[in-house]
Amino acid sequence: MTEYIQGIDISSHQGDVNHQEVADSGMKFCIVKATEGRDWEDPLFEENIQKIRAVEGQTYYPGAYHFARPDSVGGAADGRAEAEDFCDVIERACGDITQNFMPPALDFEVYSESDFNENIPWIENWIEVVEFRLKRKPMIYTGKNVWKYELGNTNAFVGYSLWLVYYTAGSADVPMESLPWDEWTLWQYSGGGTYQHHPDVPGVGVVDVNRFAGDLEALGRFAQASGPPPPEPHLWPRPPLQVDLNKLRGNYSIYTARVQGLLLAHRFGPDGLVGRDGFPDGLSGPKTESYLREFKVSCRLPDNTVVDWETWWTLTLKR
Repeated sequence: MTEYIQGIDISSHQGDVNHQEVADSGMKFCIVKATEGRDWEDPLFEENIQKIRAVEGQTYYPGAYHFARPDSVGGAADGRAEAEDFCDVIERACGDITQNFMPPALDFEVYSESDFNENIPWIENWIEVVEFRLKRKPMIYTGKNVWKYELGNTNAFVGYSLWLVYYTAGSADVPMESLPWDEWTLWQYSGGGTYQHHPDVPGVGVVDVNRFAGDLEALGRFAQASGPPPPEPHLWPRPPLQVDLNKLRGNYSIYTARVQGLLLAHRFGPDGLVGRDGFPDGLSGPKTESYLREFKVSCRLPDNTVVDWETWWTLTLKR
């Protein structure tokens, strides 16, 4: 059976954690809940980060996650607002996280009344803010059913590391065929109660335990122990899988702004596409939808407001 590097994730629910004992037991990282939804910070977050960083004689990387609330009132634009709150807390409590810190994580596990047309832009908005402010590429925590029913099994985020929740006592591997990712990076395989497949961890007791897909050296690279790598070429704009602009009316979306920018490049607008600052306003409305439909018809694409792969790549082509 494969010997995995392991670590834990915690929140204030675990109470006072002795992180030196956790690290001495063999755990190599601890990802701490920082925020949830809007304007809520875990009361023990900053204290836990300080204790993790004070551990001596062991490799024990800190990390932080945000518990997403796409079920809140703000719709897709709320992803941006929740990200701003998360970044505020990280910058205040952690300072620079570009070295010796696990990638910031988005915990997306809530079932909501929104469909993937809203949830995909919600995640994209969150990622955009976090990447810009924290200078780290986030990872995504989720499960198979949530990704299927809430995100339409989209492959729009396969460029981000997967932190998979999948509880199993006997299997040494995870069946990945129902997910768009080829592999997991972190695997939360043991939780509390019925899903406790790992003995109590010294210093904390019953807790979520995670496996890392790699050795200690690979974990160091993942946590950027040697400092941040050279910046990757910015692949903006990343294409969505499929978004209907009509269903995004009234909500700011980075997808809408990107489509507007591409329509401007094809000499549609600017009336109805840009704000007072002269840049795409990211708000779908009659003008944006009309320009999109006109563009699609001119390219012999279906006359609708859906931006799918074919529409996206056609928009990015020079004419």
